[in-house]
Amino acid sequence: MALSQVPCCASARASPATRSRTGVEYNHLLLRRQREIRHAHTVTTTTPSPPDGPHARALLHALHGEQLTLYPTADDPTIDVDQHTPPCGLFLIAWDQHGNPVGCGAVRRLAHSIAEIRKMYVIPAWRGSGLGRRLLDELESFARDELSATTIRLETGIHNNSALRLYDAAGYHPIDSYVDGRASFNAAREKPLDVSEDQH
Repeated sequence: MALSQVPCCASARASPATRSRTGVEYNHLLLRRQREIRHAHTVTTTTPSPPDGPHARALLHALHGEQLTLYPTADDPTIDVDQHTPPCGLFLIAWDQHGNPVGCGAVRRLAHSIAEIRKMYVIPAWRGSGLGRRLLDELESFARDELSATTIRLETGIHNNSALRLYDAAGYHPIDSYVDGRASFNAAREKPLDVSEDQH
């Protein structure tokens, strides 16, 4: 059963070391080099951003497109602005050192003392860099400190293994799906928030 939402607001390509390497060896070398290149870069900023801005829309549409390749349906790529901007919620965009958007995430009040993580997305080139965890930590901090949430929850697709590993490593535990009609292909997670915990 879905929760009734509490109203919040009034309104460098790598090359093989030698050409004699096998295809498998080259693929391993390329993947390792890609990780080295990616991890050598740092995200310089994560900023609160309007969820209807052009960079947000581009990231949300990319997320939506990936979801449709895995599941029979996906949430609309547009999200309610009031629910995802202060004081009701937050939409974050992560930028690389060149000012390009490379990821996003959102949090909103779901019910009394419960917040919800939504729209977590990292572009493929930045996956495995720790960016997802950074976004998650910042959204949790906002939920705890600004929304006074004591519990935070989320739903993600059952095939989204990297996201599930992230959430499990961050202390989330499985719960029943709370979004109507999604139990067959969504996995729900929840985590208690320590309101006395210092910000990450």
